Amino acid sequence: MYSGFNSPSQCFLCDENEESTLSEMRNVLQLFPVVDQNFYMGRIISYKDEMKFVGVQIGSEHMHQLIIDQLQRHASFTMGREWAIFLLCFIRHLKVNYMIREDLLRAVKEGEWLKTKRGYSTPVGSIFLMFGVDAVLQMTDLPVLDQEFYQGQIDGFATELELLGVVIDLEGVLKLIPDNFKFPEDLSTLTRDSTLLLLRSIKHLGPAAMTLVQKMRDLPWMKTSSGLRCPSESILPDKKWGHLLKVIPLPLISEDFYGSGLKLYKAELKAIGAVVNLDGVYVMVSDKLKSLLSSSSLTRAHVISMLSCMKRMEKTMPSE
Repeated sequence: MYSGFNSPSQCFLCDENEESTLSEMRNVLQLFPVVDQNFYMGRIISYKDEMKFVGVQIGSEHMHQLIIDQLQRHASFTMGREWAIFLLCFIRHLKVNYMIREDLLRAVKEGEWLKTKRGYSTPVGSIFLMFGVDAVLQMTDLPVLDQEFYQGQIDGFATELELLGVVIDLEGVLKLIPDNFKFPEDLSTLTRDSTLLLLRSIKHLGPAAMTLVQKMRDLPWMKTSSGLRCPSESILPDKKWGHLLKVIPLPLISEDFYGSGLKLYKAELKAIGAVVNLDGVYVMVSDKLKSLLSSSSLTRAHVISMLSCMKRMEKTMPSE
């Protein structure tokens, strides 16, 4: 037996298929009194009737019930890495052989045994992603699986995790972002990836993302040529108004920081208040001019240069 010597009535004898169920979890086998057929040179399997007579339990029904009882107990509290991997392996075995039991699934779904970056959590509502983890963690309270804790061993169990209620695809995460969104305390730490993921969530959800849009409008988190600004104070860079902004400097969203991919989210930027068209730029320029006039800072050079730029722009392209 893998766990040492034991009385026959407390042992299980498995056939090759049943043995393979446990072979992947060799570190956990010591917890189960399974007859070690290698020790008996493979011959003991020929004596099933005799083994049964002396009390050894034979067959997958007994083995499965033992495992289920153990797993249900462990699923009710925090579970170590080996037990978690064993659980997922066993669920895979049951699924492949069409032997999934609802009582086991229910117990596993309800137990807070899955290690996440927010502590232990139930599978339902937890997140498993192969990329974008840092962005999700920075801007939400969502329980993302702690892959370091599982040492990469959990990566191959996406199907089993999904069966238990874990969100395993980015589309599912995008739906969860609006209700779980929070800005980091230091707005300057909001990363490029986090920003693009927020915009992607708005794009994916459309009108359903209104709560997220409202949360993003009013705080100065967007990196611009003039530092951190609210979206409504920020302009998406475009050659259409580049010359004008050289004359009247206004906050341009930093392409160096966000990358050219930001322009794929023009509609989403507009939704959160950013200026993305010529009419919006004209409004900001007008407000800037009023400010310069009120402070007597508007020079003749400003006026001539600005009018020249606007005239050239109107000749070359229509207003949006």
